[in-house]
Amino acid sequence: MKVHHFTKGNSSKGFTLIEILVVMAIIAVLATVVVGSIGFYQNKTKDNKGKVLVASVSQALDSYRLDEGEYPEMGADGSEMSSAILYDTLFGDSDGDGIADDDATIYLDTLNPNGNTAALNVEESGDGYILVDGFKNPLRYRAPGQQNPGSEFDLWSAGLDGETNANNSGDETRDDVTNW
Repeated sequence: MKVHHFTKGNSSKGFTLIEILVVMAIIAVLATVVVGSIGFYQNKTKDNKGKVLVASVSQALDSYRLDEGEYPEMGADGSEMSSAILYDTLFGDSDGDGIADDDATIYLDTLNPNGNTAALNVEESGDGYILVDGFKNPLRYRAPGQQNPGSEFDLWSAGLDGETNANNSGDETRDDVTNW
């Protein structure tokens, strides 16, 4: 005679629906955190790229001043057009074809859009090339400067929100990358 022993409870070895839903919820939360972090670090990288550009162009402008005795005069508006003028001045490309003029002094060779490593901070515009930050906003220049004590020029870009103004006032300038 055989005796069968029965145990109380469920003896299946699978997962319950609740356990599966909890695991899926945890995965969704972790994915959200990772995606949010990626966006944050991409924006931080673009912001840092803008800071490096402003520092590099500032040094090139100082070299220009040593040669010419003064900074390039650009007026007080700091318009988007100042970006094209800066490119022409620092790379020596007066006709906007991406090739430095024969007699030009190149103050910032990394602006060469046709170099071995194409310039990351230069974009072609309707009339030539312009300098852009990591968010693809044009770099702006004003000489004589108004915002930068101790320097004779202002140099800035709009940053993440793409909004700026020449007077450095208001919320739209909070994320600007500047030399002041």
